[in-house]
Amino acid sequence: MKKISLALLLVIGFSSFAQNRFFYDYKFIPDSTDKANVLKEIMLLDIDKSGSKYYGQEKFIADSTSQADVERQLKLSPNNISISRRDKPGMITYKVTKQYPDFKTHLFTKISSDSYKIEEDKKT
Repeated sequence: MKKISLALLLVIGFSSFAQNRFFYDYKFIPDSTDKANVLKEIMLLDIDKSGSKYYGQEKFIADSTSQADVERQLKLSPNNISISRRDKPGMITYKVTKQYPDFKTHLFTKISSDSYKIEEDKKT
């Protein structure tokens, strides 16, 4: 009985700090004049107690790889860092976030070299 209680306590403890990640197969048509050209990309939805984030998996992997590369270079030679830009990862480059409990929703996107943070003005 003690083992079951301890296991249950551990599961409850770990779940209170847990982040839920969901994977979506997102299909979209980038050009409305060519409706036969349906593209798809894996999207990630991370949910925790402070909010949620929705973003493309390929961009996430590319950003994580770039960040690890920079951290490795900083350890080896802090005064000499080379940042190499790879091809644009994936088709989906924007990110959507929602903050709890006020449900503020933001779209983060880039147009050319300019970055934008757009706040949704209605609650859903």
